[in-house]
Amino acid sequence: MTQPTQTLDRSLKIILGVDDSREMQKLLQAIICHAGYVYVGSSSGDSALAEIAARNPFDVILLDVEMPGMDGFATCAQIRKHPNGKTVPVIFLTFHNTVTDFEKCKAAGGNDFMMKPFTGKTLIERLDRWSSQLIDVPVAS
Repeated sequence: MTQPTQTLDRSLKIILGVDDSREMQKLLQAIICHAGYVYVGSSSGDSALAEIAARNPFDVILLDVEMPGMDGFATCAQIRKHPNGKTVPVIFLTFHNTVTDFEKCKAAGGNDFMMKPFTGKTLIERLDRWSSQLIDVPVAS
């Protein structure tokens, strides 16, 4: 007897990509849309928070660490305070790969950590994994 297989309908999943680099935004959009996901781009922490407030929850948020103004850590902390951002998986994207950087991502409320540069295959594997689950994030008091 064969087990039924579950498939992920990517066309129903919305990914928010937050990065101040226009080139990175274009790359994320190309990879994510080619895989069948819906992509919404944001170039700053403030604009990402506005997107989160204006929509139903995103399925995954990709968040750059180094951005002018509000950095990724502060942005993630603000996302976790918003009702539409409490359970959305957040994947940090960064050129930094120290243990301290990883710990900062986790402390800010991030769920995963990807090094730049990354491959399209790796990005889609992570999106497939995280977009199929909601997470519980403890809210700091």
